[in-house]
Amino acid sequence: MLKQKSFYIGTLILGLIHLAIGLILAIQFGEEVRPTIGVFIGIGAGLSTASIVNMFMKHLEDKNPEMLEQNKINFYDERNTFIRYKAKAKVADFMQYSIIGIAYVTIMISSPLWVTLLIVGIFVMYNILVIYFTNKYQKEL
Repeated sequence: MLKQKSFYIGTLILGLIHLAIGLILAIQFGEEVRPTIGVFIGIGAGLSTASIVNMFMKHLEDKNPEMLEQNKINFYDERNTFIRYKAKAKVADFMQYSIIGIAYVTIMISSPLWVTLLIVGIFVMYNILVIYFTNKYQKEL
């Protein structure tokens, strides 16, 4: 179910490299490259944490093969699949309203027009994709 440990070790090393670059930039340049520092530290922290958690889960699966089989059964079970898809749909509905809320906030704080248009474009793209996939799945099923 999970990838090989070597993949997670590689992503852990990549994450630590990103963290190190972010810290070196913070020490060397400080405020001059603050957004870049944030990106490097954010990516590094995310990759490192995800890798550690996945290696721990892989270790648990190696120790308990029956847990791995039960997880596979639960993951592919029709009921659980339906629950996951329903949860994704609810989150997508929430995100749709959140995107519009963010667009209104950008208008109220007088951010550049391109920022507001980008957010509205994301909203429009979301709705176009919903229509496209609805039609596609109606034809398939």
